Amino acid sequence: MGYFSMTPQPDPDFDWQKCVEDFTDGHAVKLDAWRGLSVDFVRWLHAQIGICSGKVAFANHGSGGKVVSCQVRLSNGKWIFEPKGQNTRRLFSATQRPLVTS
Repeated sequence: MGYFSMTPQPDPDFDWQKCVEDFTDGHAVKLDAWRGLSVDFVRWLHAQIGICSGKVAFANHGSGGKVVSCQVRLSNGKWIFEPKGQNTRRLFSATQRPLVTS
């Protein structure tokens, strides 16, 4: 029997830098009003927040620390990952509840 890796391959069409560049001060103000995050905090965190498919998105990092996908909030309030199929580690939680670590 052979061994093969189930590690997902990065999606070459996913461009997180473009997502970050598409995020404007107007988006920061809307995020402030929606989530209660100060505009100054959002600006500080800006490299982790972008716009993907016209929606606010938060970076998801793979095991090497590179952004491999993002968590996108849909109009119906649900969150999805784009592109799908990446193993990720969030650096920022989209919830207002404290993250619990154990």
